[in-house]
Amino acid sequence: MFKNALSIALLGSSLATAPAVAADQHLIIVSIGDSLAAGEGNPNSFNGVSASWSSAPCHRSQNNGRRFASNRINNLDGVTTQFADFSCSGAKIDEGLLGTQLTSQPNVNNTLMPPQIDQAANFQHNVLHDAPIDILEISVGVNDVNFASVVTDCLIPGNCASSSSVQTALNVLNGSSFPNAYDRLGAAIRQKLNVRKVYITEYPVPVTSAPGNLCGSNPADAGDVSMVGESSADNQFLINNVLGPLNDKVQQAAGRNSWTFVRGPEDTFATHGYCTVSARRYVNTLQDSLFRQGDANGTIHPNVAGHEAYADALIAQTTRDFNLDMEKPRVLRTVEANTVLPGPIADSGPKVITVEVGQHPGTLTAVLQHRVVTPALPPFTPQTVSAWVNTNMADSGAGRLNLFAAQLPGFIPGQTAQYRVVITGTRNGDSVSKTTSIASIAAGDFLVQQ
Repeated sequence: MFKNALSIALLGSSLATAPAVAADQHLIIVSIGDSLAAGEGNPNSFNGVSASWSSAPCHRSQNNGRRFASNRINNLDGVTTQFADFSCSGAKIDEGLLGTQLTSQPNVNNTLMPPQIDQAANFQHNVLHDAPIDILEISVGVNDVNFASVVTDCLIPGNCASSSSVQTALNVLNGSSFPNAYDRLGAAIRQKLNVRKVYITEYPVPVTSAPGNLCGSNPADAGDVSMVGESSADNQFLINNVLGPLNDKVQQAAGRNSWTFVRGPEDTFATHGYCTVSARRYVNTLQDSLFRQGDANGTIHPNVAGHEAYADALIAQTTRDFNLDMEKPRVLRTVEANTVLPGPIADSGPKVITVEVGQHPGTLTAVLQHRVVTPALPPFTPQTVSAWVNTNMADSGAGRLNLFAAQLPGFIPGQTAQYRVVITGTRNGDSVSKTTSIASIAAGDFLVQQ
């Protein structure tokens, strides 16, 4: 009896002094907003004739960045997610989020949608039984400035700055009604919803192929023939007068209403605009939209790869705010370049290896590892493989664009250079790493250019 009592006492003591184990988190995420939130341009499926949507009148898709983000967060250790999506293409602040919205998609039975804020409130009351929403995600404002009409007019050469739609957009951006609408939205959220965090997302800037390299500045950068009407002057005008000021207004609204302004897409789309090759393009061109959904409404909207990048920004913010484990870094592309003009000797000269890594909640570092393989020369010399040599890579990206580069030393003809890259994300003493598969370069090889 005394032995059992002693055991119980010791057990109680050990439990009292044992470190607490963090409980698993269940995050409830609700999405409201416009076509960026809904996934316009990326139907659930398509067959070249018709497209399938989660909501046809709203062109709401399973292939949107917010659902991608929720699914990827759900795959992290110690966390599950519940995702509810009320977003609708064409939504504005007053006509869509705060008030009803008459949808206007081609070839569908359009309908009058109830206010998204009310749909979210009904979900919270009837499904969540008034439990708090952990994250309310918002994307809104682009339709308030009628950006779709702006893009249409700017596809006509010489028509961008002078078109009536552009002038209307400028009047909205420079007026007082636009910020007041955001503040009405803030008041409605406080009145109708119980929310822990409100995220409002930055809009991508889809008109560059590299930082400072505007689409339209090089005829070879058209993307496809459907976009040749866009010029570098038009795109610079859009950045300076519409896209940049719009993101500024969104950020200011976030500050006034104690929302979190989720940054990233403006930077991370900089190397993936509509004029880039299809393998790395984050944006639907007109041809892409016609092929994927049978209409033009997906033009200039992010494609699936763009929505994965959009998800990166949401995951980075959520991971920091809720102290979640980090994903491994996401390697987006690799570029191999000669340091001198190609030729019999230059092919064996130094190369520059660049890797692009997705937005990440940790501090990123990258190391280029390389070795040289010298072939066998029978019967006297066997094949040799040198040890791996590490070279720290420099980040040349701006803002949240991660572009790591380092030089791969030259090698003599007949040898093969092998390399891989180790990317590490570190935060609060924890780290996660991703190592790329081994790639090889021999003299005369076509280099990887994506």
